[in-house]
Amino acid sequence: MSDLQLLLLGLGLLVILALWLVLYVWPPRESAQSRATSAAPSSSSSSSKRASWKTVAAVRQPPETQIKFKSAQTPTAKQFWTDSEDWPFVAINPVITPPEQILYRRLLEALPECMVLAQVQLSRVLGVQDGHPFHVWNNRISRMSLDFVVCRWNGRLVAVIELDDRSHERADRIEADAKKDAALAAAGVPIIRWKVHAMPDHAQIRHAIRACGMEM
Repeated sequence: MSDLQLLLLGLGLLVILALWLVLYVWPPRESAQSRATSAAPSSSSSSSKRASWKTVAAVRQPPETQIKFKSAQTPTAKQFWTDSEDWPFVAINPVITPPEQILYRRLLEALPECMVLAQVQLSRVLGVQDGHPFHVWNNRISRMSLDFVVCRWNGRLVAVIELDDRSHERADRIEADAKKDAALAAAGVPIIRWKVHAMPDHAQIRHAIRACGMEM
């Protein structure tokens, strides 16, 4: 065997030895202590995991509903306006009269295809055409309200309903009702008026709403 062949054979053996060392000997073996440490997570990591789960749980929970009543923690107007006195407001109960409550229930029962709103400001229903002074015309109706507003479920207006009691026989109420009717008529909004002593039944309600163009 020549010297060159011996050299090549030696180099081959060295390469094989190097591969064996890299594959089987070079990676250090884990000690029993390190394996135990890796198997059992530290208290800090477990606590961090618990903290992360708490964070996820907190995110998934709905925000708290804030219901504010008068209490020592409730800020008063004096904290914001130094010249303010205690605000003399009281809750009005009931918000709508007993006859209005009866008609409201009948409207809901008779018109499941519609959305019925109660005690709506007239200025939320009517706007002012462009080219006319907004404040001048809006001030004429800004203090008026509507007993009921009937809309489609997409919010489109169908009709306005007024329930008149004896107070509507006064001169000031007659004038106010005439102004309200004229404003609604100018906008093309149908208005239905019923008397307290002759409230409609379900069939009469549906007939009146159909007459306003509502398909049912």
